[in-house]
Amino acid sequence: MSKKIPTRRNSRAERRRRKYRRERIILCILTMAVICGSVIFWISQNYVLLGNSFISRDTMVLDLQGKNLRSISSLRNVRNLRSVDLRGNPISMKQCQAFLESHPNCEIVWDVPLLGERYASTSTQLDFTTLSYTSDDTAEIAQALSFFPNLSQVDMRNCPLSRKEMQQIFAENPQVQFLWDFDVLGQRHVSTETSIDLSGTEIPDEAELLETLACFDHLESANLMGCGLSMDCMKALRIAMPETSFAWDFSLFGVTTSTEKTTLNLSGRSISPEDLQTLRDGIFLLPELKTLDMCDCGLSNETMAALRQEYPDIKVVWRVYFADWSVRTDASAFSTNINSSAPRYTSQDFDVLKYCTDLMSLDLGHQAVDDLSFLQDMVNLRILILVDNKISDISMLANLTQLEYVELFLNDIVDISPLSGLENLIDLNLYGCFIEDATPLYGLQKLERLWIARNELERDQRKALEKALPNCEVNFTADSATSEGWRRHPRYTDLLEIIQTNVWHDWTEEEASK
Repeated sequence: MSKKIPTRRNSRAERRRRKYRRERIILCILTMAVICGSVIFWISQNYVLLGNSFISRDTMVLDLQGKNLRSISSLRNVRNLRSVDLRGNPISMKQCQAFLESHPNCEIVWDVPLLGERYASTSTQLDFTTLSYTSDDTAEIAQALSFFPNLSQVDMRNCPLSRKEMQQIFAENPQVQFLWDFDVLGQRHVSTETSIDLSGTEIPDEAELLETLACFDHLESANLMGCGLSMDCMKALRIAMPETSFAWDFSLFGVTTSTEKTTLNLSGRSISPEDLQTLRDGIFLLPELKTLDMCDCGLSNETMAALRQEYPDIKVVWRVYFADWSVRTDASAFSTNINSSAPRYTSQDFDVLKYCTDLMSLDLGHQAVDDLSFLQDMVNLRILILVDNKISDISMLANLTQLEYVELFLNDIVDISPLSGLENLIDLNLYGCFIEDATPLYGLQKLERLWIARNELERDQRKALEKALPNCEVNFTADSATSEGWRRHPRYTDLLEIIQTNVWHDWTEEEASK
């Protein structure tokens, strides 16, 4: 049988079919390439490859425990990640730090590599007492501890690091309490101790003592009595450790004192203005100080008054000198104890009494006083005797609301309205003034005795006064300031004793009960 010989037309058709098949194959390949490329692009835009797994870029919470991951760099592209658990993976601190920098708001739980071990980053306490490490590990420890956000305590007792190296670790982790022990003058102490007793111990290096005590994070008290510390060292300790109660003793202007003292007596010690800073330093070292006695120390009244203002919680006391007298600023009573024939002194002479703000009784009778400004701060006054002076303005008395016994007779007083608020008055002698209006006295219902003879009161005014004060003995008839029984009263006996001794005491019990 003879073979069929293909015609020229058949050859051309076959070639066309082959070409078509090739073109279709190429088109399919290109189509598949485009599809694969699109898929790959879509995956790359929406997923990241971590280990053998694809993770959506929109994932917010990931649990990757025990995946044996050695790199987490691709996690930086998971943009919405808020929480990831990487425990059981050998991740380095450098990788973790890079991740945290790219996701500052993401909570990461992982095993932190430290001193050849790994610790869960959720740990609140770490114990390094059984680990072996050296000074070369200081930086690693300081850095690693920052990866424990909930860490509250690290036990590093028996550690080989120096104080300086430990302080470097403390500085970078201020929120952590460290337990570590160290030598303090030959004794071993733990940093968490709240009290330390070094009394009677010789301190060879004060600077080292400062550094050592600063290592006690919770030190409440330190006994340094008999250690002979310098004032500079004690000041530095108080400044560096304001919450710690220190006990120490020292000498100030030749007077030995200690921290438990509430009174410091420097009276008679020579103190110059140049010594004031030393004085301030001494006061700073005495937190319990309540009274500072500086009588006759050589400082001016103005300087002493400034000191008193500087230390409002301390009673600063000194002695003021005027005319023929002197008196301590904490005196409770003062009287010139003179009669009408003695030399008379002016308001300027008595001006220094303004510093005696504790006075409860003051007698400046038979003087030439015409200005009562020095009484302004004597708010504790209960007895005031200003008889036979040159007083016309008593407005300053309005502030002295504790006054009980007042003698103002034989002065140039017309206006007594400042007395209207002195509701504690029980004895008032206004004999021989120039009073025309007694109505300011109507409200003084505690008054028991009122001597107001030889004034300018009309008869109807006198009756109105008696009516307003029904329980008060009102005297309009005395022919002298103290006649008709003014001084024949039990309270006058108390008054005389106070005036003669310059020491205040309350009215006798019988009088106080009336």
